Amino acid sequence: MEKRYEFGDFIDILSVLRSEDGCPWDREQTHSSLKKCLLEESYEVLEGIDRLEQTGNSSNLKEELGDVLLQVALHSQIAKEEELFTIDDVIQEISEKMIRRHPHVFGDDDIQQSEIVLERWEDIKKAEKEIKEEADTLRNIPKAFPPILRANKVIKKAEKLYGEKLVPEILRNDVIMEADQLQACCGMDNKEEMEQIIGEMFFMLTKLSRAYGIDPENAMEEATNRFIEQFEKP
Repeated sequence: MEKRYEFGDFIDILSVLRSEDGCPWDREQTHSSLKKCLLEESYEVLEGIDRLEQTGNSSNLKEELGDVLLQVALHSQIAKEEELFTIDDVIQEISEKMIRRHPHVFGDDDIQQSEIVLERWEDIKKAEKEIKEEADTLRNIPKAFPPILRANKVIKKAEKLYGEKLVPEILRNDVIMEADQLQACCGMDNKEEMEQIIGEMFFMLTKLSRAYGIDPENAMEEATNRFIEQFEKP
């Protein structure tokens, strides 16, 4: 009969891998060295979700979720060795957070609309992090996010906090103006200025996408897929 491993068995396996008699690669890993692994595994989960939706096959998603769980457990094991915290502490904190941020489920709040739930969630987050200035909400959007994702989140928050208006006609003109500036500086061999202008164009295009209700990351993904198909048609 096939052995069924439980969560405790999984943590024990990682402990052995990190021990003196374990795996040299696992022993060498640090929080910093694993950053890229966590990011890549997270994106592979997204690929697994796409495969599930396209084919109905869940095996890839199951595997990739396991790889993300491995990253969480590895970081927790390293933290345990550093006497910082354990996987039990991680589970305790996220459990407390879920209960605290869902007073309409675990408390006395009577909220039925998802929009109000999200507003309440943001209020609780602010209180937890003691964010007193509204601008801090923008500053606290992680810089480690992929640039288009971060830009999209910053723009969305600015709409909510500062009433930033996304007018398609104005944004289209802004994109054209940036393109004209890029054209003007192309012959000047000024890489720094070109980089700034191109960055502004990406940001303006992200704003324009939101104005039209288009996910900029999805738009970029579809454009990349079309580019690949030019050379490698199935």
